[in-house]
Amino acid sequence: MKQLIGILRKSAKDSRVTLVTGAFFGALTNVYAVQAAVILLALMVFVFGFAFYDQRRSLKQLAISEEEIMGLLKPSQEALTAIQKSNKNHLVVGDFVEIIPHPNLNTATRAADAGWSPAEIIVELDDREFDAKELLELSGGKNEFDPPNGTKYALVSAPFVTEESPQLELVLNETNYFTVQTAKKLLREQPQLQSKFGSVVLEDNRIPSSLCLHYVIRTADDSILCMKRSGGMAYHSGLWSITGEEQVSDHEIGKQAPIEKLFKRALCEEIFQLRNSSALQDVMPFLEDDLRFIRILSIGIELPLYNPTIIGLAQLSIDVSELRKRLIERKRNLALNAGHDDEGDFFILSKYDAYKLLREGTATVTGLFSQRAEILTENLLHPTSRYRLFRVLRTTLRRSLQQGAI
Repeated sequence: MKQLIGILRKSAKDSRVTLVTGAFFGALTNVYAVQAAVILLALMVFVFGFAFYDQRRSLKQLAISEEEIMGLLKPSQEALTAIQKSNKNHLVVGDFVEIIPHPNLNTATRAADAGWSPAEIIVELDDREFDAKELLELSGGKNEFDPPNGTKYALVSAPFVTEESPQLELVLNETNYFTVQTAKKLLREQPQLQSKFGSVVLEDNRIPSSLCLHYVIRTADDSILCMKRSGGMAYHSGLWSITGEEQVSDHEIGKQAPIEKLFKRALCEEIFQLRNSSALQDVMPFLEDDLRFIRILSIGIELPLYNPTIIGLAQLSIDVSELRKRLIERKRNLALNAGHDDEGDFFILSKYDAYKLLREGTATVTGLFSQRAEILTENLLHPTSRYRLFRVLRTTLRRSLQQGAI
């Protein structure tokens, strides 16, 4: 009964703008009072009924099916071993372990309401520095790398999230670029140390890292933006990313709504390759006009180096052709090459080919600017891309991903 009352209240809230608008126009037609009343009543019934149905549907549970696990997720043995070691029951997709999903991800809720609003996520900076002393000692001290050293932020804790208490709070420790790179170099040279120092339990993870947002950009015509990363990139060069990644920085820490600011900065920088605050301010109106919503879906751990990662979805209100036109115009104004970005080339993946990539391991993508077709294979995916595709398809389609259902 309590749940039904909640659905009724939410349905009324979702339909009130339409109902008020209908009442307003009904009042304007007082010359035909009876007809207007009938039309308004029919409108109220229809709109409220639709909102009620949508609310009821949003509570429908979509447990991960055996077919999805066997056919789409393809968990790596290393990731499965990591969760067995932790005694946790986490979802594993490829080399990615989902440790904190939003409680409504496995329901049929609308994509615009799935996950967390980035503006509502709390970020707390712990005064202590991340303790990487043992790894640095094994490395013979901290090494130096290019570019210059800078502050990074490691995720060390996130209080338990439940359906009754879905608030997400992230606790960070400071570290630095040289420390993170020194640890990664050692762990790549001695991979047996990865499982010794790494853990999918945040509080037990002793590998320094830089918290990063990995996100998917989806257009109004159900297409997904992906990038073929340039060969000279420091991370995952030559691989395909769906869609982009950005690290938490001093731009966000200590500010109001830091995860929202991170997400919007990431969208501006990844799409427009802008690297200064004045340019970001200049392009922000474009972003606000063409961005329908952004959501944070989950937190996970990227193996083999146990990097904590935020997973997000950005839904545009424009289709591929309009996005192409906007970007060409924008880059022309900035005297940039519209067909290429420093980090790589943009391609478009349809939802059908996205599912085909998960199911069959291969798909056709089309250049955003060049219109050329290329074959994308699963062995060339960025480590979290399979997970991102799975979660975004499930969230936007509002159903389980069964064979032949796309």
